Amino acid sequence: MENAYAVATTTTIRILATPLRPDAGTARVLGRDVASQADAVRARASLTGQFASAGEDPTGAENLVMIARLPGHPRWRAKTRAGELLEAFGLAEAAGRSGRTRAVSAGGWPSRLAWS
Repeated sequence: MENAYAVATTTTIRILATPLRPDAGTARVLGRDVASQADAVRARASLTGQFASAGEDPTGAENLVMIARLPGHPRWRAKTRAGELLEAFGLAEAAGRSGRTRAVSAGGWPSRLAWS
């Protein structure tokens, strides 16, 4: 997540991912309130850091499959969803390429995959 002033991005992500409760106001993820429905948010959405990976030099597809498998999705569903997400984010051409072959800094395709 980036904003023009790099202000409170980590705090915002921690609130949306539910390890941190908001002091005031409301936030919803996939229609669920992050404060009162934190378990439902975590059941429907997951978060990974920019540098999380499935191994030493994984491809974009391998990373997405690994992230989907962590909460227990079956391998066939993880592979199917990985393909759908790569296509939706305009990254289908990166499915078989290593993240190390592209810039990993903000805006690179590994960052975009982390939001999938």
